[in-house]
Amino acid sequence: MTKISEWQKKENLEKITDWASDRTKTVADIAHLMGISPSTLHLWLKERKKIKKAFDDGRVLVDDCAENQFMKMCFGYNVRVKKPKKVRRWKLDEKGKRVEEYEEYIEVDEEIHIPACWPALQVYLLNRMPDKYRPINAIEAPKDDDENKAGVVIMPEIEMPKEEIIDAEIVGGDSSLRSE
Repeated sequence: MTKISEWQKKENLEKITDWASDRTKTVADIAHLMGISPSTLHLWLKERKKIKKAFDDGRVLVDDCAENQFMKMCFGYNVRVKKPKKVRRWKLDEKGKRVEEYEEYIEVDEEIHIPACWPALQVYLLNRMPDKYRPINAIEAPKDDDENKAGVVIMPEIEMPKEEIIDAEIVGGDSSLRSE
């Protein structure tokens, strides 16, 4: 099934999208799964819009998922988990007196907060989508306009000797910005 017409069918385009969304697969791996050489796949990606779109859709899908996860991780989020809880129960006789007491474990839902933690996803986004997410040092200051003299000045980073670094505490402001 290495004919290009076979790979332009809907079910095979879906396979390409699935393979492309798997970030562990390289272009060479996908070409191998298709039964063609990597150079042939590169040629098809340049010449055939359907194959290119299927391939790009798979790559974009993963980027969108990472971006959504990044946003959750930046601000923190809540998640419901099931936890075991020990409860004490007893049996009553006809008169309402306790006859037998026992303990058992039941599952209860509990909501826990996942605090903000973004460095790993930040690295992913900086590498996968550098045009959308780039380090602040990469932002260029605007050119000098005659009518508008506003702009951004980027100062070089200054590295302080270790013995001069002191602990600091955030005073005032939003307490949700404090790291834990």
